Amino acid sequence: ICIIISAEVMDRHAKHQDANAVVSDELIADRLNAVAFDAGDDLTMPDEPLRGIDLEEVVRTKMPKAHVPRWLMRLVGRLVRLDEINEILAGSDDRTGIDFLDLMTEHLNIRSEVVGLEHVSDTSRRYLFASNHPLGGLDGIIMLQQLSRLYDDKIRTFVNDILLYITPIRHYFMPVNKIGRQSRGLAGLTDRAYASDMQLLTFPAGACSRRINGRIQDLEWKKSFVQKAVEYERDIVPVYFEGRNSNFFYRLSQVRKRLGVRSNIEMILLAREMFNQRNASFRIIIGEPIAWQTFDQRLTARQWAAWVRDAAYGLAAK
Repeated sequence: ICIIISAEVMDRHAKHQDANAVVSDELIADRLNAVAFDAGDDLTMPDEPLRGIDLEEVVRTKMPKAHVPRWLMRLVGRLVRLDEINEILAGSDDRTGIDFLDLMTEHLNIRSEVVGLEHVSDTSRRYLFASNHPLGGLDGIIMLQQLSRLYDDKIRTFVNDILLYITPIRHYFMPVNKIGRQSRGLAGLTDRAYASDMQLLTFPAGACSRRINGRIQDLEWKKSFVQKAVEYERDIVPVYFEGRNSNFFYRLSQVRKRLGVRSNIEMILLAREMFNQRNASFRIIIGEPIAWQTFDQRLTARQWAAWVRDAAYGLAAK
C-alpha cells in the first residue's frame, strides 16, 4: 500500500510537470549535443565527479514546482536502496566507463556468459542490438559491460533520463524522457546516435518484463526501433537475456493492475531487484544480424517489431 501511495503521489506531481520536463530535456540535449559522437569522445556532461545521488535534488530538477513530502522522499530512498547505490559511488575512486561497470558487477558478485559473439565480431558494421528486458536495469549494465569490451567503448544505449545522474557511466546513455513529452532536443539526439558510428543497444519494450499468461516476458515491442534501423541503414541484432525478477515484483504488478492503478509503480523496486540478484549468474545469447533491407513493405513496422521479438525469444532454446 505504501508503494502504491508513493508512486501515485509522485505520478500526480509528474503529470503537472510536462513543460518543465521539456525545458530540462532541452538543457540535457544542448549539453550532450555539444560533444561529437566520434570514437573515443566523452559524452558526459561537464560536472564534478559524483560522490552520491541526492534524491531531493533529482526531484527538484525533474519536477521543480512539485512539493514532495519528506516522508515520501525517505520512503522512496529506502525503496530504491539509495544508501547502497551511494556507497558504490563513493567507493568508485573516480572509475568511469567499463571500470565502473566492472565495479558494479564485482560489488554484486555477478557472473555472465555471452553466446554468439562471433555473429557480431565485424566491428566495421553498425548494429542495433534489440534485447528483451527481464531485469529492468541490471541486464543493461551487464550487456553494456560485455559489448563495451568488444567495441572498445563505442556503445550507447537508450535509457530513462533519470539515469544520467549516474555520472561514471553517463557517456553510454542516450536519454529518453519518461515523465511528460519527449522534447525535440532529445529526439534530435536520438537521430544523431543512429547516424553515428556507435553501436546501439535498445530494449524495445520500453519497460522490464512482466508475468503474462504465466510466462515472464516483455510487453509489446515498440515499432520505432525498426523504423530507425531502416532509416539509418543499421542491421538489427536480436538478443535474448536469461533472467527474471522476484515473485514479489510480479505480484505487485498484478495487484496494481487489479486495483486499476495505471502508474508503473514496479519501477520503484528495480534497484531493490538489482541488489537482490547478488551472486547470480546470467547468460546472454546473441543472434545473427538481420539486414536492414529485410524490413520491407511485406509487413508493417509493428509486425516487423513483433517478428524481431519472436526471433529474440527464439534464441532461448539455443
